[in-house]
Amino acid sequence: MSVDETSASDGERVLQIGEGRFLRGFVDWILEQLARRGVYRSRVVVVFPRPHEVDAKTPWMQSQGRFHVVIRGFNQGHIVDTVDAVSVVSRVLDPYREWDAFLRTAENPAMELLITNTTEAGLTWFEEPYSGREKCPQSVGGKLTAWLWERYQAFDGSTAAGVNLLPCELVEQNGEWLRTLIQRYARAWGLPEEFCEWIVAANRFYNTLVDSIITPVDSDDERVRGDSLAVTREPFYRWILEGPPDLRLRWHLPQPGLAVEVVPDLRPHRELKVRILNGAHTAVAALGLLAGLHTVGEVMADAMFREFLNALLIQEVAPTLDSWNLDRAAVRDFIDRVLERFQNPYLHHRLQDIQLQAVTKVRTRLLTSLRDRWLATHRVPPRLALAVVAQAVWLARQEGVTALTEDHMLWQMQQWWDEAWLSDREWHAAARVWLSPLLRAEDPVSIQALLKQAL
Repeated sequence: MSVDETSASDGERVLQIGEGRFLRGFVDWILEQLARRGVYRSRVVVVFPRPHEVDAKTPWMQSQGRFHVVIRGFNQGHIVDTVDAVSVVSRVLDPYREWDAFLRTAENPAMELLITNTTEAGLTWFEEPYSGREKCPQSVGGKLTAWLWERYQAFDGSTAAGVNLLPCELVEQNGEWLRTLIQRYARAWGLPEEFCEWIVAANRFYNTLVDSIITPVDSDDERVRGDSLAVTREPFYRWILEGPPDLRLRWHLPQPGLAVEVVPDLRPHRELKVRILNGAHTAVAALGLLAGLHTVGEVMADAMFREFLNALLIQEVAPTLDSWNLDRAAVRDFIDRVLERFQNPYLHHRLQDIQLQAVTKVRTRLLTSLRDRWLATHRVPPRLALAVVAQAVWLARQEGVTALTEDHMLWQMQQWWDEAWLSDREWHAAARVWLSPLLRAEDPVSIQALLKQAL
């Protein structure tokens, strides 16, 4: 079978692993803008990455894949409030019940773009056998390996059948990591070495970075009443791809007026986003929940929390970005923009949602900044330390641990994050400053007192 480059312009070209709010409000919305401009007309096949209830596809089928994106909030001091319809989704597949249908999409010669967003914990190795067409693998890496193997066979190993893979998970060098993961599955499953070589030679794995806050819609918004797939997105969004300078000329995503860009090195941009935006979310999420708050908006409405977060970002996190050769004025501008975004009155960003996969998030979003600042100043940064300890206390309570003690929590942090410095005496002394009052904290007032102490 040969690749037909004259496929229908409105056919299925995109396979999307993930059906959540972020992909609907970000990737699908961007593809909708490209379709409207006539730049890139594509239909999207949405695939559930995890097992779902039988009726999970019902809202998609009832709406024929159509939904709305409400864009609301501040954009450099100006209020934005619009509603966009998105209609690029052609169908939704549950691979656990429609495994054969999922694999058949690999036989489509027009399919050229694979996009994933399955949280930081999604792109991980999970040892499992390959069952061919009989059973869907549990892991995302396993699903993609099986899909690429089907495509390799369908097109007799033609390099022209290769696809572009754009993972949107917040994993360092996510494209390279996904490629390594797929190669590992291919070899573990005993697939031919020629196929393993084809994975690298024919397919393009891009490191990417995505940035936008997306939440459920306001239940009182009459404009999207009845649309269970609708989402609310802030006006700010940014999608960065790592690639050579000529990628912009031959790639359809970067377009004038769309915040999609190509850079030669993604790492400084990732560090800026992860340490400032994501780090800020994780820094206040557990503290906010312990204080009885529920959303980022409620956190930012509290003057003490705002002052704490501002000091944490400017005095403790921003200096750790100097080694990445980022302009200090640009870093400060990004902090100001993040704080504006967090005060968006239309986003109901639940702290409980931020806490999903909290162990992984603390490691990637807080511990690196804490460690770097400690090494630079020879002093454990107090605000980052308080944020990490609060996360540990919240996690322990979520696990149902009752008789919490300082010694147990210090041991537990070492188990969760497995960093040698967590056993350091200086860290223990700094952590105990916050552990004792946090373990006794029973009301928002005591959390407020800790925030004031950290300032």
